[in-house]
Amino acid sequence: MLRTLFQTVGLMLVVAGVGCGKADESYLPLEIGLWRYYETQTKVLDDTKTQRIIAGIAEISESNKGEVYDHRQAPDQDTYLQISADWIVRLARKDRTTLAETWFVEPVKILPTQVMLDETWQVRSELALIESRTFARQDKLRNRVIPLKLSVKVVALNEVISVPAGSFENCLRVESQGSVKIRTDRGNASAEVLVSQTDWYARGVGLIKSERFETSESPFLKPGSYRQDIIAVGRN
Repeated sequence: MLRTLFQTVGLMLVVAGVGCGKADESYLPLEIGLWRYYETQTKVLDDTKTQRIIAGIAEISESNKGEVYDHRQAPDQDTYLQISADWIVRLARKDRTTLAETWFVEPVKILPTQVMLDETWQVRSELALIESRTFARQDKLRNRVIPLKLSVKVVALNEVISVPAGSFENCLRVESQGSVKIRTDRGNASAEVLVSQTDWYARGVGLIKSERFETSESPFLKPGSYRQDIIAVGRN
């Protein structure tokens, strides 16, 4: 049976400053009707792109993989999630403009269901922000899949975070670090790219803030960054 509730934002706002909610609420609630509105800023080379997106669980369906949660980021992307006794994982992503789906060989761990301080795990990622300063086509990183592994760690459970949606207490902070070597200068040199990401979660709300940086000391590369802040949260 398919359940769906992600039609319009018609909407009861959660008032800014309510904090993180009840202690027994999840850091990543997977419930239909709870929506989050974000502003994002992406910097690649000299281009800065600002966008606003709305995100929430659009559908919960039964599949041969069990119960799957369709996490929709309007306007153009879906992520298929699943929850087990131990983890909330990402199974696949879908580009809604082309309807192309990419299913991962192994589920990607997002958060443990029971979060503990100093807990660690690894996730797969790809370079997305750093770019070549040169004009040579073979040096460009856009549209190339350059995978790397990130080491993830829960570093705080009680942070106070202020974002446009308000101030949230007792929030979870998760840090991810990784690196990968790539060829630069038409293949005549190599460079190490460092990736760092920090995500903050509030109980009963989910992700409220995220920052990612891709940097290198190579003169052939220009760093890139991404920032996401929640500006409103509510229920249909």
